[in-house]
Amino acid sequence: MIKFTIDGRLNSMNEFINACCRSPYEKNAMKKRTQLMVISYIKKDIPEFKTDKPIKIRYLFVEKKFRRDLDNIASYAMKTVQDSLVTYGTIPDDKFKYIKGFSCEFEEGEENRIEVELVEVV
Repeated sequence: MIKFTIDGRLNSMNEFINACCRSPYEKNAMKKRTQLMVISYIKKDIPEFKTDKPIKIRYLFVEKKFRRDLDNIASYAMKTVQDSLVTYGTIPDDKFKYIKGFSCEFEEGEENRIEVELVEVV
């Protein structure tokens, strides 16, 4: 089991769509800023892990208060995490050949965080 944790929460899909509508520069800046943050957690928790084997990804979204829709919480975060895994070189690509599936769970907790678990498919 390979796991990393992102402290805090990421933007929602609605926030990303709003940025896209306002300006392509704002959209690009948001995506880049978010990816750099996710990559910093990958570097901190699993810096040496690289694989070309297929994986499944398990997401646990912990939020203090659930004011956002679950799909809004997960959709932009999953896209950003998977792109960050490719950018950092953890996996070669985020196509079906390398990501065989993912699951999401949601909990209320004291601190916002996203736990990401990578499971190699044998």
